[in-house]
Amino acid sequence: MSYKDKIFTFWGAMDLLAIGSYLFYSLKMGHVPIWSDIQLFYAQLALMEVRGADRIFLQSLFFIHSGLLLSLCFSAYAFLAKKKIRFLLIGLQEVMRILSLTCSVALFPLLLQVMRIDNVFVGLFLFILSETLKVGSLLWLRRRELLT
Repeated sequence: MSYKDKIFTFWGAMDLLAIGSYLFYSLKMGHVPIWSDIQLFYAQLALMEVRGADRIFLQSLFFIHSGLLLSLCFSAYAFLAKKKIRFLLIGLQEVMRILSLTCSVALFPLLLQVMRIDNVFVGLFLFILSETLKVGSLLWLRRRELLT
């Protein structure tokens, strides 16, 4: 197994874990994934009586996160099937991850939850580490001309 295959398998597995944990926790709470999120988001927005630019900002963050969840399906498939992945897709996904503070290493948030660690600095450190690992590994592949 080449380095590219190992890296692709790891990131594909992390994307699958992120999708799986989202679905698990959503269904565990009795929600319909995505649809319930939209309903609950707008209900909370109405309760908070958010208006104007703040409302637009919060809606943008919500839809960025929703777009990220949908894009994870495509990237998980591409990584695990060893398909050609455009660096543009990865770049857009990284921007969405940063804006929504979503770790690429899906194990980190799960470990924090299991270990009951709620320190913001630990979470932020793991988030930065996670994104550095993903971007670094994919840039390494790109420099080796294994990624377009």
